[in-house]
Amino acid sequence: AVLLFFFILALWFMRKNIAVVLEMLNEASYAISDMSWTLVFPVWISLAVMAFVTVWIVEALYIYSVKTETTPAWPTDFFADNPFYSAGDSYYQLQFNDDLQDAMIWHIIMLLYLSQVLIYFGYMVLASTFGDWYFSLWSDHSTKKKQRGEGPAELSNSPILESLWRVFRYHLGSLAFGAAIITIIRVIRAVVTY
Repeated sequence: AVLLFFFILALWFMRKNIAVVLEMLNEASYAISDMSWTLVFPVWISLAVMAFVTVWIVEALYIYSVKTETTPAWPTDFFADNPFYSAGDSYYQLQFNDDLQDAMIWHIIMLLYLSQVLIYFGYMVLASTFGDWYFSLWSDHSTKKKQRGEGPAELSNSPILESLWRVFRYHLGSLAFGAAIITIIRVIRAVVTY
């Protein structure tokens, strides 16, 4: 009963914040109903990430499959237990190439980096799209639709494509730099952890 009292008391003091959150969710629902393609865009980003990971796996298998063939001699008295088996003076052994081992490390780092670039590219395009919607003029307050067109303060007829262009043209460098910072932190964390 005491815990329930404190929970209700906490809700009472947070009532204004809860009202603000509900208003924000209400505006977000208007934006999504006005720009329904924003629900499909994350699927495209997910498909791009899956395609990238597929290519990355194929390249990783290629890097791993490059081996150096050596023919060391058998150890002495190796065939002493079985006199009927003799395989010659040496055997074949495949060893992983040291240069390609370094390439595999950089390949893993690039997986971390490019996955961050793709994921945050999707975030930035959606943020730009919703920002463009928010600062556009209303065409009708009762239907909660925005004015469409190419004029100033009007929402584009294809806001996701306009945001794609805006991110490519003006923000890709910032996005790449942020992804590099995140990748460096993740690599440091992985080295310290393992």
